[in-house]
Amino acid sequence: MKAEQINELYKLLNALREGVITDAQFDRLDAWLSSDEHACQVYVDYVKMWAELESFQTAAKPGYDPLLADSLQPDEKTVIDPHLWRQLAENERTAPTIQIEKHIENEPVEPIVFERIKVERKVSKFSIFTVVFSAAAMLLLVLMVKLNPIRPTVALLTDSINAEWLNAKGKPFSNDVLKQGDALTLAKGLVEITFDDGAVVIIEAPAVIEIESPKSMFLASGKVSAVVSEYAIGFTVNTPSATVVDLGTEFGVSVEGDGQCSLHMFKGKANLIAGQIGQKRTSQVVAENEAKSVDAITGVIRPVQFFRKGFVRRIDSASAFVWRGQNLNLADIVGGGNGFSEGQYGYSVDPLTGLMNADLRFGTRKVEARFIPVPDCSFIDGVFVPDGEKEVVVSTQNHVFKECPDTNSQVYSPIVNVPVGWGNTIETTRLHFGAEVYGGAARPAISMEPNLGITYDLEAIRKTLPEGVTIEQLQAICGISSEVIPRWNMNVKASIWVLVDGQVRYEAVNIDVLSGKHNVQVELSESDRFLTLVATDGGDRVDNSDANNHDACFFGRPVLILN
Repeated sequence: MKAEQINELYKLLNALREGVITDAQFDRLDAWLSSDEHACQVYVDYVKMWAELESFQTAAKPGYDPLLADSLQPDEKTVIDPHLWRQLAENERTAPTIQIEKHIENEPVEPIVFERIKVERKVSKFSIFTVVFSAAAMLLLVLMVKLNPIRPTVALLTDSINAEWLNAKGKPFSNDVLKQGDALTLAKGLVEITFDDGAVVIIEAPAVIEIESPKSMFLASGKVSAVVSEYAIGFTVNTPSATVVDLGTEFGVSVEGDGQCSLHMFKGKANLIAGQIGQKRTSQVVAENEAKSVDAITGVIRPVQFFRKGFVRRIDSASAFVWRGQNLNLADIVGGGNGFSEGQYGYSVDPLTGLMNADLRFGTRKVEARFIPVPDCSFIDGVFVPDGEKEVVVSTQNHVFKECPDTNSQVYSPIVNVPVGWGNTIETTRLHFGAEVYGGAARPAISMEPNLGITYDLEAIRKTLPEGVTIEQLQAICGISSEVIPRWNMNVKASIWVLVDGQVRYEAVNIDVLSGKHNVQVELSESDRFLTLVATDGGDRVDNSDANNHDACFFGRPVLILN
C-alpha cells in the first residue's frame, strides 16, 4: 500500500473504534479487508494494540468495569417511556394490601460440631504424568515464543524490476508483506518498499538490508533512496558507520564496501549522525542539494560532490520506467522518444502532414495555416504554421494564439531533433552561440526555422511518469544561431514564443543574431495541459520577396524540470 492508502486505512479504523464510522466508510473498509492481505494484517495489529491499551487502562482503575460502565450509559434503547412510568405508578396505587407476617425469634440452637476425619490420599501415576507433561508443554511453548517470537508486519514490497535475491528460498515478490527483522540481500534489479509509517524506499542492487520497524531500516551495503511524506517524518536509515534521520525529505544513502556512508539530499533536510551506537557521535544537518560522507574508521563528516542522478528515485514495472532524477528532454520527443534518450537524432516532424520520419525535406513552401495532429507520438498534440492574419489554433482543444503576428505562412524546414555535427550541407545551418555548439546528447536542440509551431500534451507525459513525480518548469535557451552571419551576411530577425493552453508565457520579439541567447523559464502547474513552442519571422524579406531570411531559430537544451 502507498502512504496515502495507509493513512486512509488508519482513519477508517479510528472511526470504527470510536463508533462514528459512516455506512459508506464501513463499506469501503469491508471491501478493503476482503481484498487486501496487507490491510487485514494492519487491521489485526490495530485491534491487538487497542485491546492491550484497554486492558491496561482497566487494570490501572480497580473496580472499573468498562462493560458495566457502558451499560449504565442511557441511550435511545435504554431510556424508559414516560407512559410506562405512569402505568407502573397506577398499578402501585390500586394494588391490594399484602400482610407480611412478623418473624419470631426461635430458641437458641446448639451449634453442630463436625469431627475432622483424617483421610489418606493416594496420588496416581497418571496424575503425576499429567502434571509433568503439562509443565513440559508449557516450558516448550515459552521456549518457542522466545526463540521464534511473533514478528509484526511493518512494510510491503510494492514494486520491483528484474529483482533477483541471493537466497531464492522465500524471496519476496511484489505485494508481499515484510516483517520486523527480515534480512534481505538483493543481487540484481530494483525493488520498492513502502513502510507502514509512509516512507517509500527504492533499493538498487547489489544491496543488503534489514527491515527494523515501521519507520526504520538498516543498510549494510548498497544504495537506497527514500521519499518521506509528512506522515512519516523521522524515518531512519541506520548504517554501519552512521544514522540518517529525515526531517521531511527525499534523499539517497549509499554504503561502500569499507563501510563509508554517503548522504545526498534531493529535497528538504536530514540529520546525519556519524559514529556507531554506544560510541561518541557527532551530527550535522544536511540541506537540499548538498552531500556529505562519513568515514567508517574516524567518523569524520566531510562534504562530497552532490549527484542528483546518482540514485534510482522512482520505478514503474508496468512501463519498465526507471527515474534517476533526470529532466525530460523535449528534443528527444521530437526524435520519437519518451524524453529520456530513446529518440533518434535527425528525426523530424513534418508541419504539412504531422508525420514523423528521418527524411529531412528542405525548401521554401507556403502552407495553409491550420493545426495538424501528430498520430505517431502521444506526447505531441500537433504542429502548425502560425499566421496572425487568421485564427491560429494551437491544440486539439482549440486553444488560440491571439497574439500571433502576421507572417508569410512559409516554412523552409521541418521541426528537427538536431544531431551532432548537423550543418554539413548547404540546406542546414550549424546551431551555436559562440563556442557552444548545439545538437546531440551533450547539448540537445530543436531546430525551428520560422514559421513553425509545436504543441506538447503535458497530461499524456504525466501519465507515463511514476507516482509522485511532477512537471514543475520548462527550461531552455533560444535564439538565432551565430553561424548565420558568416554564411549569409544578412541582418536576420525572428520572434520566439512559449504558450501554455494558448496563453503567452514567454516572448522574445524581433531578435537578431547579435541578441545572443535568451534564457527561457516557464513555471508549470498540474492543471496546465498544452505547452507550445513557436517561431515566427521578423518581417525581414530577401530582395523584397516573400522568402524567409534563413532565420536559424532553435531551442537549446529544452527540458521539463521534474521533481
